Amino acid sequence: MYIKELRDRTGDLPLILVRPTLILTNNEGEILLVRHNDDSWGLPGGLLEPGESVEDALRREMVEELNIIIKDMDFFHIFSDARFYIKSRTHYVAITYTTNKYEGTIQPDRNEVIEYGYFKPNKLPEKTMEMIKIIIKEFTDTEQN
Repeated sequence: MYIKELRDRTGDLPLILVRPTLILTNNEGEILLVRHNDDSWGLPGGLLEPGESVEDALRREMVEELNIIIKDMDFFHIFSDARFYIKSRTHYVAITYTTNKYEGTIQPDRNEVIEYGYFKPNKLPEKTMEMIKIIIKEFTDTEQN
């Protein structure tokens, strides 16, 4: 809703948006990815809305997209280089957190998220977004050190 209103007001001017992103892992070292209605795979997350903290935005998105509650999460990294400027004239600043704990049963909302799965970092779905591959590579490189 916020992004649509912003685009309505700015037209096709370049935007810089804050994108809280969550790396949710399971006990097998796999990472949860979600398939969006445009058929791309990504990490769960969304956009920061006015008045929200990054952590609150992530918690809101997890409830909206996956019907789960995240209480504890650890800050991982901020990604903001030129690789995060995409053809929709949007430059994302991805603020990434990690966790392996949540409450509830994952149930995609079927609106934004149509499917989910846990994947080994070296066996991601074919249509995984490039910026997500960058984040996951940095995460796995950090975990191995």
